[in-house]
Parts: sequence; structure tokens; C-alpha cells
Amino acid sequence: MTQISCEVIQDLLPLYYDKVCSPASRVLVEEHLSECADCREWLDQMNRDIALTLPDTEVSLSTRQMEENGLRRIQASWKRSKMFAFVKGFVLAAAACALLYLGYLGLTEWNVTRVPSKVIQITEVSRLQNGNIAYHVKMTDGYTVNQVKGVWAADRLYLVPMRPLIKTRKFADISLANTYDTLNLEQIRANRKAMGKSPDVRAIYYGPPEEPILLWEQGIELPPASAALEAQFQFK
Repeated sequence: MTQISCEVIQDLLPLYYDKVCSPASRVLVEEHLSECADCREWLDQMNRDIALTLPDTEVSLSTRQMEENGLRRIQASWKRSKMFAFVKGFVLAAAACALLYLGYLGLTEWNVTRVPSKVIQITEVSRLQNGNIAYHVKMTDGYTVNQVKGVWAADRLYLVPMRPLIKTRKFADISLANTYDTLNLEQIRANRKAMGKSPDVRAIYYGPPEEPILLWEQGIELPPASAALEAQFQFK
């Protein structure tokens, strides 16, 4: 048997177990263990003690990892919820802005209301030398007209002035609400024929069909246009 005492070997056993002792010390420990049952039991006890602590450590590590994974999932879910809320808010805000804008256009730009005949004043209806019919139209209420729509009823044409729901006086003096205009009967007939309809035109009115103002009718002899009116339309 080796002359090294059990106390010395037992002091070396932790180093031996962790494999950090010198080769010479390892040889001494193994020689002693081969002959000493007490030290072998000591080493076995060390193995059992360490084996008992491993499950607790593994459970602790597993629990901590689960907690970290749970926190990461919560954080990711929160980020997704925050992003979803942002996108949802942006979409709703964009939709609201679009509706407001469309509503604004509908009230201020879309010509959906007819101008009543009571505010329409027609003057200087006459015949130009080129055969066109000239006239002056003015809206006596002072509001702008944005569009004049042609409405046919059989062989009668109605020139209907249109406005948006919200009226404006801006540019009323230089818009369709206060202007000279002409009618080319031959062009009107040609357009009707091109559309596959009868080219006959019996009468032309200004204003809505419910209360129109007569501009021209077959058989009516219009007075010749003044020199000033001829000069105004000579380049048109």
C-alpha cells in the first residue's frame, strides 16, 4: 500500500475529480484508490452529491429560460399589438381624411344643383353674320356657375346651369354666371346625327326644363347682332 495518508488523498480528490491535478498526483491518487476502500467510498460519495445537485441546477436553468422566453414572447406580442394599433390608426385616419376630402369636393366642386330660372337673366339674343346665335347670360344672385349641361327632351335642347351645394361668389363676374356665348345650330345638328339621333332641333332654352327661358325656336327671326357683339366673336 502507498505511504500517502488518506487525509492527503482526500484533499486531492476534488482536484482529481475535476481533472485539474498534475499527472503525478493523479497516479498517486489512483494507486491509493486501488488499495483503499474508504477513499473509494469518499470518491463515490462525491459523485452522488454532485449528481443530486444537477437536477436542481437544470430545473433552475430551464425555469429561467422559460421565463426569459415568456418575456420575449410578451415583448414581441406587445410590439405586434403596438404596430397593429399604429397601422389601424393610420388607416382609420387616412379613411377619415379621404371622406372629409370627398365631402368637401361634393359640397364645393361637384355640380349637382340646378340654377333656378328666376335668377337667370338673358339679354342681347341676336344672330351673328356667320349664322350663330349670340346671347348674354347673367346670374342676378351673384353666385358663380361652374357648368352648363345640355339636356335633351325630344327635339328640344335645354342649357341648364349647374352649381355645387355650397355656392361661391368668387369669379362670378367673369365666369359662366356673367358671360357672352354663342350657339352653332349646324354643329348641334351634326353632333346629334353622329350620335344616331334625329338632327332636328325645334327649340333651344336656357335654364331647367321646369321653367326654361326661350333662346331660339324654329320660325323665330332673330335681330342681327350689333357691331360690338360681332367684334367680340369674330375670332371665336
